[in-house]
Amino acid sequence: MVKILVIEEEAGLLEAYRSGLERDGYRVVATASTLEGLSMMDTASPDLVILDAANRDMDCIETIDQLTSHCPRIPVVLSSDPTSPWHRLACRVADAATPRSSDTFAIRTQVRKLLAPDAA
Repeated sequence: MVKILVIEEEAGLLEAYRSGLERDGYRVVATASTLEGLSMMDTASPDLVILDAANRDMDCIETIDQLTSHCPRIPVVLSSDPTSPWHRLACRVADAATPRSSDTFAIRTQVRKLLAPDAA
């Protein structure tokens, strides 16, 4: 079963992402803390990471760098506010980006695209 690590500071969004992805058949490991998410990389062995760009532990560029240093080929979906000053820059280093929203359609669509057999 495909495992997804969700790092999302806002509890409501974390739960929305978890329930939507689990309905799609993914196993979800989730945390509100970027630092905890990074420490979970080795033990959780996720196939994809969804990252809250606004997390307070560290900026999303540094987080993506650390995630990919643990696992160079891991796809990262950035969940961010498109009006944020970090959004455009972070989108250049993430594999995909979606607006932060409790409507999980966009993020679930990006996950399916990135995990499709021909996406590699």
